[in-house]
Amino acid sequence: MKKLCCAALALFLLCAYCPATPAEAAIMHIKKLQTPDSRVRLRETPGGEVIGQYYAGTEVSVLSFRAYYKDRRYDEWASVRIGGRKGYMMNSFLAGGVRQVKQTRGHLLPLNGQTVSVENAYFQEIAALPEGDVDVLGTCPDDTVHIAFRTENGVRYGFVQAQEITRTGEKQKASVMVITTMEGLKVRKAPAPGGEEICQLYPGVEVYRIFDDSPADSEWTRVRAGQVTGFVYGRFLDFSLDRHPSFRARPVTLAVPQAGVTGSAREQVYQEDPLFLLGKSSARDGRFLCLGGGWDESGEHYETFTCYVRAEDLALEASGAVSAKGKLREDSPLYAPGGDGTMAPLTDGTGEKTVYPAGTSVWIAGGLDENLDPVGGLLPGYLTSDTAWVEVLLQVPGQYHKVPGWLPLTALSFDEGLILPDLSNNG
Repeated sequence: MKKLCCAALALFLLCAYCPATPAEAAIMHIKKLQTPDSRVRLRETPGGEVIGQYYAGTEVSVLSFRAYYKDRRYDEWASVRIGGRKGYMMNSFLAGGVRQVKQTRGHLLPLNGQTVSVENAYFQEIAALPEGDVDVLGTCPDDTVHIAFRTENGVRYGFVQAQEITRTGEKQKASVMVITTMEGLKVRKAPAPGGEEICQLYPGVEVYRIFDDSPADSEWTRVRAGQVTGFVYGRFLDFSLDRHPSFRARPVTLAVPQAGVTGSAREQVYQEDPLFLLGKSSARDGRFLCLGGGWDESGEHYETFTCYVRAEDLALEASGAVSAKGKLREDSPLYAPGGDGTMAPLTDGTGEKTVYPAGTSVWIAGGLDENLDPVGGLLPGYLTSDTAWVEVLLQVPGQYHKVPGWLPLTALSFDEGLILPDLSNNG
């Protein structure tokens, strides 16, 4: 009897491990997960090496099912194909029928040049895509992101470098918060307190949040400032203020006609081109991290880049950031551009204009000249000497919400560092 029981158990285990293949691949989706950043692991074998983590809403072709015995329990695994990639995923995270959540979206942001290279699983380039949105399937341990993109011949799949694709929506951009305990926010190569420092970013610097393979509940956030990418403590990033940060990177100029730089594909920068102070090198070599602008080698595209500039080559009047907040000098209504090329006061439903008292706080978002053409040059939110109208978000006294509109430049008091020199209009 004992031999019979053992034989039956062995037969059961053998049957449990053998795949049950459907007549044809079943199309399923990854279920809604705990948070938008949560992902389901794709493994090379049931319970084996992780080869990717995939977001909710991702379409999955199920090839077969099998039970896998581990730690005194059976787990049901599905052999799946995701975007041309095969592996194993726990069946409990999959659902059929209508997709429960939207797919995650990403925004391609080329590091160098005008396109992002898309490769297949064999590291062969299959496409070169311009800046724009794509569907994100998941993240991979080799610092790539698995994407889906549309062509004239249908949907194609491939992998892009993680630093060339940002989040989208409210979590795409952030600004470094004001930090009182340190001179700048440390950017590290790895998400750990002892990770190697890349640089330090000053308060007000705008960064993009990019994809990485860290756990969804990690306190570290991977960011990109220009061409510099690394990990920072997420609690020091500000995603609020209606996407208009309270501080901005400080404009600086060269103290010499031209200067050699490091950390960039470019070898030098010129005095007539704009520079913005982002932070400083962690190498203690007296170099500052700057964001610059200039024409590419073809002379057809005006592009931005980051580089390290020696302190002695910069006209440094101050470091850190400039405030993007201001106040009304006098009682004033808000204005809006009219159809006739002029500004008209905003009115309520009864046709009456609301006048806001002097001292009311505003966030400065940009500007227009007398012809109502945009000003600001390289980065949004800056003004120039020919600014006539300032785009603002006005904080209504005693209320939480903010009101968008325009104000004459003369109606505001604000940090003069927001006014760029004329050279920033070049290009």
